[in-house]
Amino acid sequence: GLGQSRTFFDRIAGRFGKQAEARKALSGAVTAVRRDIASFRKKYGTRRLAYALRMGSYYEADRLAYGGLGDLAFFSELGFRPMLLVQGAQDAGSRAFHADQLRRLGQRGPFLMFPDPFLLLQLLRKNKFDLAYFSRNAFRDDERIDVPFVETRSLKPFLQGARVNIERVRRALEGKG
Repeated sequence: GLGQSRTFFDRIAGRFGKQAEARKALSGAVTAVRRDIASFRKKYGTRRLAYALRMGSYYEADRLAYGGLGDLAFFSELGFRPMLLVQGAQDAGSRAFHADQLRRLGQRGPFLMFPDPFLLLQLLRKNKFDLAYFSRNAFRDDERIDVPFVETRSLKPFLQGARVNIERVRRALEGKG
């Protein structure tokens, strides 16, 4: 997303005392991404996002580093209201544990728990989300997914990636992706 890309480049440039030069060099790309975000938000407004956090997706280092939430900021920039769907046991202790972990990662919003990845589809249907962000392997090949979705690990990094990602989300919402 835009914010994460700017933070990344600011930190690197800051390390070498070149923030002004980096901002100038990136200004065209930043303006283009801002324009794309504004256009997306104008067309689609606020939408509900199901953002699934599954136990099986935490083996990648980048997902571990952000508790699986690394791509959430991108969707928020586009105006989505995220609902975190967390795979875990249904007891009060597990819910409290996950709530604490999410708070430590800066997430204060609501979340839903689901015990088994194959119950995720029911949760998506029941809550009528506009878009879902999850791994396709959470479903059997013969299952129809009735919610537009973007697959985890499919988003591209940095400013040019943000533009590609916005288009990917737009296509998903329009049933073309």
